[in-house]
Amino acid sequence: MIEQKVSYRDYFYVNQRARVDLPLSNSRFFHEWAVIDTALENLITLRLSRDVLPHNLLLEKGEPVSIRAGSGGQGYRCHGIIEAIEREDLALRLSGAIIPDELRSYFRLDMSPLAFDYAAAGREETWEFTGNRGIVGTGIGGNSSSVQGAPQELPKMEFNGVQPVIVNISGGGLRAQTPEEIPAGSILSLAFNLPHPLPQPVQLLAEVVYSQPLPSIWRTGTCFTTGMKYLKINERSRDSIIQFVCSEEIKKIRSCNKRFHSLTSG
Repeated sequence: MIEQKVSYRDYFYVNQRARVDLPLSNSRFFHEWAVIDTALENLITLRLSRDVLPHNLLLEKGEPVSIRAGSGGQGYRCHGIIEAIEREDLALRLSGAIIPDELRSYFRLDMSPLAFDYAAAGREETWEFTGNRGIVGTGIGGNSSSVQGAPQELPKMEFNGVQPVIVNISGGGLRAQTPEEIPAGSILSLAFNLPHPLPQPVQLLAEVVYSQPLPSIWRTGTCFTTGMKYLKINERSRDSIIQFVCSEEIKKIRSCNKRFHSLTSG
């Protein structure tokens, strides 16, 4: 049986936004957004979105990667290897089949800082709240932390005046600024309120993928950028997050359109 050749350019094309999973030295992967600059047969080049990347990334020729994208409401992914890297540009050589994937979890939103609370947890811990029951635990650095169940407002946890906040969120994970470095692989209980007119509480269990100091120009005190992926989350909460991300993106698009039309009509 002759294997059918995959036309990668039908799936990955110039100016397309994609998520690439880059290898870390601890055998895990770091999720990064990128824009495709060139697409030639099975070789594509990406422009990474972040100026700051984890220090333990394995950005070397031959390292395995996975790239995810979508078109027409359908998501898909493909495997490949790193071919070359120059500054923020990454060249990948794709291989294997195009695999259908769920698209909804990969849309991310850079957002205004959203306060949240967290506590150390176990992988098998129950993460949902019943009535007004709360999670009580300790922060990774030994600071006490407690979160109350809905509908009360979550208490603000601070370390030396630094409040932990979420700055980027999706249906599959989030990035936060935390006042302490949290080891990769740590399991945390998280609780926060989505900023709807009627605040909607979300509780979930997450695993830390990376945690590293923020550049000094972006902070006034000790602060770390910490990426997490969801391990356990109620699907209603996941849908609420995705709806929030989509609604905020629509607001941004409408705002940009208004500014564009005001400039062209002036």
